[in-house]
Amino acid sequence: MTEEEITNKFGQAISKRYAILNHQWWDPSQLTHLGETEGGTPIFVNRLAQEVDFIIGLGQIVPHRVSGFSGGGNIIQPGICGEETTGKTHWLGAQFTGREILGKIENPVKQEIERVAQRAGLKWIINTIQDGSDRVVEVVAGDPIQAYRTGAIRSREVYQSKLPQEADIVIADSHPYDSELWLASKGIYAAELAVKQGGVVILVSPCPEGISPSHPEVLEFGYQTFEDVDQKVRKGIIKKLTAAAHLVHVGRVIKERAKGIMVSRGISKTETEKLGLIYARAPQEALDIAFSLQGRDAKVAVLQRGGEILPVIQKQKT
Repeated sequence: MTEEEITNKFGQAISKRYAILNHQWWDPSQLTHLGETEGGTPIFVNRLAQEVDFIIGLGQIVPHRVSGFSGGGNIIQPGICGEETTGKTHWLGAQFTGREILGKIENPVKQEIERVAQRAGLKWIINTIQDGSDRVVEVVAGDPIQAYRTGAIRSREVYQSKLPQEADIVIADSHPYDSELWLASKGIYAAELAVKQGGVVILVSPCPEGISPSHPEVLEFGYQTFEDVDQKVRKGIIKKLTAAAHLVHVGRVIKERAKGIMVSRGISKTETEKLGLIYARAPQEALDIAFSLQGRDAKVAVLQRGGEILPVIQKQKT
């Protein structure tokens, strides 16, 4: 973050009183190695974690594609970890579909994240749950394991949106994660829970920073199925597991479950198509394309704040 961004986020009083550091996950000299978890994840964490007496994690709890929900141990992993650690947990998440992870409080990825956080020394968390207007509706504090679970239950209540059935076409924005496609893809992840097999997902996002300045592999390889990415990882063609996981997370939606259409001023037609998405200049054009694929009687769902929403299909009563 730039100095201006830090001031805008924390305010002048806090930014002047306290040292606020950008975690340099790519710099080995800034990291320390704490061994491995029982699950075999190497623990590379910011060396400052071992130089302090007490670590408090501050954050919010929202639905999360990799770990089920954010919050809790996520402030450590990926928050202040190195690429090798983050790649391992994210690649673990790629083994599952979004429907198996997103919105699930208990899952293998979150458990591994918590092992890393405990080894790094996370002692206490303060996590908020906010509603769609950014109003804080609840705060949990205390043990990183137990307080997180209490907060995740409340977060699930706040962010879930019940749908009567799977939709043929799902339109999602990416708010509040609009800066780049790496983050904006959260809207696609949410759509996976709402779209029927063989349907269409439309992502509408500004992406002023483009696809991902930090992860050029996304454009280089484009979104693919798990099997295709897994082969490239095994052959050493894709070396960065965080990038590989991202390709799979999106690929599971637009390659394995549905077709994907994107509307973004920050990403060109050539880039969009290289990623494996259909290009549209405006939401209406995207919707016209989707209807041409699904038929005029197609059922449409619109996910506002797609970066955080948790679609839930209501089970029909028999």
